[in-house]
Amino acid sequence: MLNFDKEYTKNMFKKLVSNLPFSPALIGQVGFYARRLRKEEATRRLGLIFTALAVIVQSFAVFAPPEAQAQANANNIIWEGVSSRQQLINTLNKGVDGQGRTDIRQIYEYFGITVKDIENATETTFNSRDFNGAIWDIGRIDWDAGTPYEKSFTIPSTGTTVFARKLWRYDGNDRGSNYKAFVGKRAVDGKWFAVSYDCGNLSYVDFPTPPVTPPVTPPVTPPVTPPVTPPVTPPAVTPAATCDTLQVLAVNGTRNKFTLNAKASTSGGATISRYDFDVTDAAGKSVASKQVSSTTGTASTELTIPNDGSYTAKVTVQTSTGAKTDIMCSKPLKVTPEPRCVYNVDYTSTSPECKPCPEDSSVWYKDSTCKAQLVPAKTVQNMTTGGSDANNTTVKPGDTLKYTLSVKNTGKDVGQVTMKENLADVLEYADVRDLNDGKLSSDTSQPSLRYVTWATANVKPGDTVQRTITVQVKDNVASTAQNVGNPESYNCVMTNSFGNTTNTKVECPAPKIVETTVRTLPATGAGENVVFGGALLMVVVYFYARSRQLGKEVRLVRKEFAAGTL
Repeated sequence: MLNFDKEYTKNMFKKLVSNLPFSPALIGQVGFYARRLRKEEATRRLGLIFTALAVIVQSFAVFAPPEAQAQANANNIIWEGVSSRQQLINTLNKGVDGQGRTDIRQIYEYFGITVKDIENATETTFNSRDFNGAIWDIGRIDWDAGTPYEKSFTIPSTGTTVFARKLWRYDGNDRGSNYKAFVGKRAVDGKWFAVSYDCGNLSYVDFPTPPVTPPVTPPVTPPVTPPVTPPVTPPAVTPAATCDTLQVLAVNGTRNKFTLNAKASTSGGATISRYDFDVTDAAGKSVASKQVSSTTGTASTELTIPNDGSYTAKVTVQTSTGAKTDIMCSKPLKVTPEPRCVYNVDYTSTSPECKPCPEDSSVWYKDSTCKAQLVPAKTVQNMTTGGSDANNTTVKPGDTLKYTLSVKNTGKDVGQVTMKENLADVLEYADVRDLNDGKLSSDTSQPSLRYVTWATANVKPGDTVQRTITVQVKDNVASTAQNVGNPESYNCVMTNSFGNTTNTKVECPAPKIVETTVRTLPATGAGENVVFGGALLMVVVYFYARSRQLGKEVRLVRKEFAAGTL
């Protein structure tokens, strides 16, 4: 509409000038257009000044580009991140970062990434929603403890535990976030990986669990029992010896213990040295035996049979005339099966392992179903609005929020639970009002780790244990820029995980709204913006010059008219 008005003014001016010689009264109209052109010239001069200033400000982005805020972060694998491939390779070769942590190379090698893999990787970007959202990100903070979105890995010989988290959980929208990284494939198995510039964190899709080499157990060599050499009995004059009887008696109150009583006799100077008692199974294999030294005509012993079944008890008498036995010295023996455990037939009814599950007498106490099943959950309420659900809502400065943590035991055995809650993200925008017997960690050296813990509690089957935290949103919400190394920090959302994750949006000040908007705009870059500003400046200069030219023409027309030359 503005351009149409300008063209209309210009065309009307031409008509007035061409008709002045025929109608001098039109000079008044020329004066009207002169005043209008002066106003237009002033307006365009002001637009020219502001456009020039905008181009100057945009040029600063070329000569002094902004740097990411707070790259160093406790969640980073490499404290300060990296700015080039060579810096990453140097950090891995040295094995230490700017914070003095010496576990960098071991973490990379644990996940199968070598310096050679980094050299072969491509410098590019990838999106957190690639691979249908199956990308995991390795960091040092357990943001999603107790949820299926996090895994933990202990790095051997370092004492370091790192945590894998689905990368899309850092997103603030459904389009995903782009990350500048070294992207390649592991030489060991061709699997996709990425190393982010800003933090040195690893990303992967489905790394296999590192193989565990079982310890080598040396073979057990059974002891060698030396052969028993019977004593040499000197010849006697007409010696004689016999095994007379064997008596088998069950020991009272037992099932598999037996007393064996043997009798023997000698004559003509023969002597007895010992009694060899032996119990064999149906195949003739010995299952229990004992030697009793005795020089008399009787001997007794007690034997325990390990298994149920039918056996044969036998005694052999060692005498000066040789080993003596008899049909009367061999008797049958039977071990009656002991009643089995009603909860597990692998054990007897008297075994200490024969116990029922505390909450289900039909199940053995070591059965896979006889255990505690602790299910964590969390809710958040806005008490300022009458206790309404605050999850996925926007709260205002000064609102009071109540977080309720619960653990329900859906199993069949008593369980123990020690509740632990990381409030770091919440405390960026809120202050604690009541922890209900919880203890907030006093270590503020790492602001991304502020845990609240409660004493260990026993949870019976079917019972639920609850703990509450009350916080109040700060009256003056911080406008701190979002952290690059930890995208969830200062993102105008209080994220909290315990079983499930709650996200409560905060009504942030205008600078944060601008920051969020800029993140969603196309990444044109500083150079493109300066070029666009320069083109706009040229257009404004053109229209300003044209306005001045038209004004000059009006002044010349009025002068010539006054001189009578028209």
